[in-house]
Amino acid sequence: MEREMETEMETEMETEMNQGQASTALAVVTRQAALDVVRPLLDAHRAAEAVREYEALKRAIIQPGDIQRIQGHDFLRKPFWRRVATCFGLSLEMVSEDRVIRDGVLCYSVLYRATAPNGRAMDGDGYCDSTERRGVPEHVIRAIAHTRAKNRSISDLVGGGEVSAEEMPEQPEGVVEAPRRISPPPPRRAAAAAPAHPPMYTPLSDVPLRRALSQLGIGTVAAVEGFLARHHLVEPYDHDVCLAALARERAARGGERSVAP
Repeated sequence: MEREMETEMETEMETEMNQGQASTALAVVTRQAALDVVRPLLDAHRAAEAVREYEALKRAIIQPGDIQRIQGHDFLRKPFWRRVATCFGLSLEMVSEDRVIRDGVLCYSVLYRATAPNGRAMDGDGYCDSTERRGVPEHVIRAIAHTRAKNRSISDLVGGGEVSAEEMPEQPEGVVEAPRRISPPPPRRAAAAAPAHPPMYTPLSDVPLRRALSQLGIGTVAAVEGFLARHHLVEPYDHDVCLAALARERAARGGERSVAP
């Protein structure tokens, strides 16, 4: 009987020692992980290549009617963002939907989650109330909130981070222009004097863009380069994408006075 008790006590002591060693090892690993520097998943070359591929994809899949011009700036509409989701193999699911009435105003607040094939996910919220679209049926207000949430989750997950056309507030008549049509290029004519390599567009040489950036305090070359990096703009630069980045910069700075480039 005494031998059995001694054996049981030895077993309990051995178990406690093993648990203590495991706890100590876990604490060391946790502390080491906390001290590690957060590093990018890609090196600079592969990251730049991924951005170039994304910008090339945008130019390749844009269709007539995808672009809507609002207050002199171009914004991409719902069909484009659904096409992006298809190309990237993203799945969308509604996380939540709230319908409330505050002081007689009907409000819809929606949250969507976009998930990539590798498991990475991003949530995007969308909001719309009856003061934005006066006199329209309720299903229109609800649909706008859903569209905004889907667009945001898609754009943020693929790294675009752009403001979609449906997220812009309704403008007075005459401000919102019709969607711009992309016409096929005219027949090429022989021109002996035509340069073999037309100059590439660069934001630094775009005088109207530089003037608009100066209005926001972004006047030096270094400041402009910082603006390009902040909005993930890389070569080859696209004029319309740069204008969209300018609009986001204005909005982020508190909506300074609009200056059309």
